[in-house]
Amino acid sequence: MSRDPRRRDASPVTHEDEIAGPTSGETTTVPDPVRSTFDRGVVWCARGAAWLVFAAMAISVFEVIMRYGFGSPTSWVHESVV
Repeated sequence: MSRDPRRRDASPVTHEDEIAGPTSGETTTVPDPVRSTFDRGVVWCARGAAWLVFAAMAISVFEVIMRYGFGSPTSWVHESVV
């Protein structure tokens, strides 16, 4: 039995669906999300796409600063982001 910290009455709550943690002497292994060559390709593409989204956001911030801060809009920013 354990106490649920989110409950105000602090009454004991049992969780029958909980998985028991490792006991002494047992080791825990984290499953590897990359299992095959296809998985490696997917992870590589996802990381590349994430960096491209970050770059698009940075370019958009630059455009907003140039347009509203300095009154000098650029046309290449919209085309680059799209």
